[in-house]
Amino acid sequence: PNTQLPIPIIDAQREWAWVAVVSACVVALASLPYVVVYFTTPPDLRFVGTLINPFDGNSYFAKMQIGAQGGWLFHLPYTAQDHPGALLFTFHILLGHIAAWTHLPIPWVYHLARIMAGFVLLLTVYALISRATQDLSERRLAFLFVALSSGLGWLAVMFGHLGTSDLLIPESNTFFGLHITLHFPLAVVLIIGILMGVAEAAHACSGEWKRRAILASASLLLAIIQPFAVVPLYATLGVYLALRSWRDGHIPWPSVWMTFIAGVVTLPLSAYTFWVTQADPVLRGWTAQNLTPSPPVWDYVLGYGLILALAVPGAVVAARRRGDTDLLLLAWVGVTALLLYAPFALQRRFSLGLHVPLAILAAMGLFRVAKRRRVWGWALAATLPTTLLVIVLALGGGLKQDPRLFVTADEATAMDWLHDHAPRGAVVLASP
Repeated sequence: PNTQLPIPIIDAQREWAWVAVVSACVVALASLPYVVVYFTTPPDLRFVGTLINPFDGNSYFAKMQIGAQGGWLFHLPYTAQDHPGALLFTFHILLGHIAAWTHLPIPWVYHLARIMAGFVLLLTVYALISRATQDLSERRLAFLFVALSSGLGWLAVMFGHLGTSDLLIPESNTFFGLHITLHFPLAVVLIIGILMGVAEAAHACSGEWKRRAILASASLLLAIIQPFAVVPLYATLGVYLALRSWRDGHIPWPSVWMTFIAGVVTLPLSAYTFWVTQADPVLRGWTAQNLTPSPPVWDYVLGYGLILALAVPGAVVAARRRGDTDLLLLAWVGVTALLLYAPFALQRRFSLGLHVPLAILAAMGLFRVAKRRRVWGWALAATLPTTLLVIVLALGGGLKQDPRLFVTADEATAMDWLHDHAPRGAVVLASP
């Protein structure tokens, strides 16, 4: 019980075919509202390409516009004040270059990348689950919990409360995140990959330097895509390595050195990101208003609902078994829970990926509390209403033609004319 569970030998053709099919169905469900709204938009309107939280969605497209126009440095698009460019949001700017190279509309490029990121995330999650349990039924239950579950937001809505995390914070829920964004699921892919890589470093027989290079590159990419995610990642790794040392009675030096090297490689970029957002007065002003505090604790409790309740016995199982992946899941949840209310301006951003270890622990708990598949099915069904509500809300805004989600054909024509004729850097006064 004190050693890492061996990675089960999986029938690649059957097991991973099931995973791929379910993943494709989940991503298709998450993307369905965009397709429906796009094809039902009347001729006198243009669908912008975002549904829930259009302000953030449009800001992603604005960053991509920088790349589409040939730039690589980020200039804050929502101000008329000129300022030096900075190496920020490089990933979105790269997508803009891809849009220019392929001559595809920016929203198309974004959503195609979002679909691919969501699919890869679900495959990566299953790889993590396969290291947590050897039972096929438990693996599949955990996978469905991660891919589809949500909390009691639907119930809170019935009482007029809209602030639960499963309806407010896309980072905190897997399905919600891959429905809305590209960078959240991609960041979680990198987090899981780095965590697994460090956990398995002590058991690797060869290729140590290659593994270090891959993990350092993944860490650097994470700092580019989601800079704040570096903080919970390395805090989790620190706690995990401390637990491993306590369990084994010695320090797992291969994992420690791998973590250290990846951190050293990432540190300069993280330091630059902090420095440039403070040195540039325009970016400093933007950073000052970029506040995302966590909601009250009960909104997280409601937002995870049954998953959180079932994760308690799952955590007990993991604490007793103390396998490598067990300790990893416990460290991930424990560190994130503390960071959610740490004295940082971006508290709720630290919920990124928390749903993954909680859902895996919930499956472990349910698998041991109830042995009947019928109970598993009812438990899974009880976690689906808010997930379906997200789809309904996205469809509702689009089908009702919410003005935040569309521009008129005349507005689109005017914007196209400005794009072709207005001097670069010109300021246009417009309504929101």
